[in-house]
Amino acid sequence: MPDMRLQHLAFFFIICTHVSAQNRDTAKLVLHTGYCRPMPYSNPAEPDSVLFFRQPDDKLMAKILMRRQRRFPIELSIPKGDYRVVYPNIYGETVDKKYAFNEDTATDLTLCSDSLVAYPENTLSKLKEKERLTIIYQSIGCFNNSHETLTIIRTKGRLEARLVADTTEYYLKGDSIHYRPKRNVLVNRKRLTSADSLAFLDFENALRKSHGHGCTNSDYYSIKSKYWNLLQVDGGCRWWGFYALKISLFGPPDPNQTTIFSSGRRAHR
Repeated sequence: MPDMRLQHLAFFFIICTHVSAQNRDTAKLVLHTGYCRPMPYSNPAEPDSVLFFRQPDDKLMAKILMRRQRRFPIELSIPKGDYRVVYPNIYGETVDKKYAFNEDTATDLTLCSDSLVAYPENTLSKLKEKERLTIIYQSIGCFNNSHETLTIIRTKGRLEARLVADTTEYYLKGDSIHYRPKRNVLVNRKRLTSADSLAFLDFENALRKSHGHGCTNSDYYSIKSKYWNLLQVDGGCRWWGFYALKISLFGPPDPNQTTIFSSGRRAHR
């Protein structure tokens, strides 16, 4: 009669070999979705669904429905190979990208729902010496009313950005602090780098898209230049393009911009 221990060992070996072969043929993904640009507050902006089509037969191997997910990022396993990954972005476009998943270790995959399919427009590259482009921006909502102007001018062959905004001055009067508005204050300026130009390229092409309505906050854009003139309203509370552009160009807001006046002398804190 055969030794039962040998049978168990043989069965265990067959199972392990089968699982090992499956693991070698399977790619593990860690899927991240949402905004990739800086945002004024947390907003997941998840696409409705993400589809994985294996190539070359274009067979649907996985369909991720975001509203059914409870844990993020999403972990999934699919057969190794070449894929088309299809999902909608926040501009109403269908993103269709190609990937190869052949690694034995887990692959981090980030899908940016705020990225466009294409970036055909590039107004900054058209600006000649002393020519400028101006963005007049106003945001109106239940708890805010801001007004800012961003001007980009080509001077001595380089692009320079100047940001003018309405700010608030705080000053001491006796033992109490008072405040008063200041209009059209130059709050930032810089020579643009190639990365800054790419950030503007993203802003320009995204602004040309429709951004919806229905939010209590509305952002108004007036673009003026020799090559691009536009009036646009963003009332969807999903894009926040001017905020993202400012962060890309000038960095996060400086908490030390507030000014205190004491005895006629200006002091920063």
